[in-house]
Amino acid sequence: MVVALLALIAPANVIASTPAPLPNTITASPAAFNDNTGQTNIYYNLNNNNGSTTIDILGSNGVHIKTTDVSKQTGFQSQTWDGTDDKGNKVPEGTYSATLTVTTDKTTSSCNIVVDNTPPVTTYSLSKSKKPDSSYPMGVKLTLEATDSGSGISGISYKINSEEWQSYGTPVAFNSAGTYTVAYRSVDNANNTDTANGNDHILQFTITGSATASPTPLSTPSSMPTAMPCATPNATQTIEPCATPDATMTTMETPLPTQRDVTATPSTDATNGDQSQSYQATPSATLANGKKPVNRTLNTGIISVITIVSAVVLMFLRRR
Repeated sequence: MVVALLALIAPANVIASTPAPLPNTITASPAAFNDNTGQTNIYYNLNNNNGSTTIDILGSNGVHIKTTDVSKQTGFQSQTWDGTDDKGNKVPEGTYSATLTVTTDKTTSSCNIVVDNTPPVTTYSLSKSKKPDSSYPMGVKLTLEATDSGSGISGISYKINSEEWQSYGTPVAFNSAGTYTVAYRSVDNANNTDTANGNDHILQFTITGSATASPTPLSTPSSMPTAMPCATPNATQTIEPCATPDATMTTMETPLPTQRDVTATPSTDATNGDQSQSYQATPSATLANGKKPVNRTLNTGIISVITIVSAVVLMFLRRR
């Protein structure tokens, strides 16, 4: 009810949609502006104002710029400031303070106001170097940065080809071949926009090549080849080497031994009916394939001894 009555009696320059400050306090919105194209609204709330009340604009060093008398006003009020002094001259860029002084309550309240007429500066960089043909490789990233020494950066925006404008947050990756036109700009807190002669900044570049494929991991065999079991040796078998697991299995032949054990076997002499003893060298081992080894491998010295012994025995028997 009280708010509604205040809205009816307030001056025409009061913006009812702005939240009222606390009694005998002052605020400004926007807190930064370009005094060539805009202004700021100063809001204040007066409680039982029966004395002298003023709003003073002061420079950063405390120098007086402008004074507005707001005596006898009560409730939620507002004034505008267009960045001029008492003589109507434009003030230079900088930070100023608006101070509300209420003599009745002996209170003061201040807020800062920034005059910023200079647009921000926006720069770009690409994460990869150009190729010899002046194109860029796949996956290049675009980074946008903006600086402002006055009111600070409000935001950066960009658009690619015919797409809609969007806010910039993190580097933008280009992963498809083609030619791109990127428009970009930034704006500061005083609503100054970084443009080139009134136009957005334009960046054009071409992407060539193909995306780098991820390496395919080598497959792991489900089972390893099983080695053939080794043969169990016995008295008449020559041990062959175990088979080695491989794509191609090769059977190696067992070489003949260089020397064999020899046993003497008695035999009957059929010519005289006597039980004569003769000896015949017989290999004591048999190859794995069942064949007898060749006798040429017998030791020549052993054969000579056996022959001499046999002759002596025969002569002894015949003399008897």
